[in-house]
Amino acid sequence: MRQKVNLFFCLILIVSLTTIASGEETAEDCNRTGLEYYREKKYDEAISEFKKATELDANYLPAYYNLGLLYSEEEVHRYQEAIEEFKKVIDLNPEDKNARHKLALIYKLQGRYQEAIEEYERALEIDTGSFGGSEVEGGKDSLRKELWIFLLFQAGLVIALL
Repeated sequence: MRQKVNLFFCLILIVSLTTIASGEETAEDCNRTGLEYYREKKYDEAISEFKKATELDANYLPAYYNLGLLYSEEEVHRYQEAIEEFKKVIDLNPEDKNARHKLALIYKLQGRYQEAIEEYERALEIDTGSFGGSEVEGGKDSLRKELWIFLLFQAGLVIALL
């Protein structure tokens, strides 16, 4: 009986060591590493890790979302690529309020006001479900206020609402 137990533990050890030695990375691993690089402002390395995550799992939303955030950073200023990444998130999860909100912000920065308004409105229509299980910061009321201020600003009517 003791030999069977020892053999069993030896097999478990061999399987464990083989798995560790293979060094197989997951999309989650790459995303986590990408976030570390992102926090350190090592943007090229972060992009590489996020892209690797999407290659390992083409449906891994956090990596696309993080790429969108990174590309929309002021010092990176790659808005078209950010738009593409947020659209991928939305294609995979049309109920993602956060991606729609970020997309609207980028459209607003680019002066694509009609598209920005449409994305704000879509984000407002979504009652449940969002990226990572979290709500858009401030919720619907905050988004609605942001949309109205944006619309009034575009019409030249904002004087000192804040």
